[in-house]
Amino acid sequence: MLACKTMNPILSILIPSVPSRLWRVNQLISKLDHPQVEVLAFTDNKKRSVGAKRQALLEVARGDYVAFCDDDDTVADEYLAEILPRCESGPDVVTFEQDAEINGVHGRIIFDAACRVDEPWKAGGTARRRPWHVCAWRRSLAMEGVFKFCNYGEDAAWVAQVAPLAKTTLHIPKVLHYYRHSAETTEAPMPKK
Repeated sequence: MLACKTMNPILSILIPSVPSRLWRVNQLISKLDHPQVEVLAFTDNKKRSVGAKRQALLEVARGDYVAFCDDDDTVADEYLAEILPRCESGPDVVTFEQDAEINGVHGRIIFDAACRVDEPWKAGGTARRRPWHVCAWRRSLAMEGVFKFCNYGEDAAWVAQVAPLAKTTLHIPKVLHYYRHSAETTEAPMPKK
């Protein structure tokens, strides 16, 4: 009998998406191509919420670590070179910094495991936040949280569940993730008021 060896990836990068953004997903996939990385995208015709897609991606990921990247965001060129070696040393979460652009205005986010309360985004300023879903989480720990099946706030609710569980962390003091949000181009359905 022949044994089939399947290498589990070190990191799974999870991308919720919609058909109109597949070209962006392909750009991310090409940027994240690495033998120790699994890139998974969930694309549908907007029948599932962002939270439902995040949860489904989390459940099928095989990497030792997981990190989310939205289809309108991107990562630094050195993203994998910085994160993969840190994952190999086994922390609960690998954190870093983020350039967060909202409607054309930039602010900086420092993901910090010692942070207990998320500071609001500051135009032109810096805010500290707990490690969010874009950070590299040990998959077994990430699975302790469940994403709510909604389009807004699913990320913050998940972080509230898992951040208190992280006991060990490694921080990379560099911008490795670029968050981009525009009220004019967002594909997420607006919440009903």
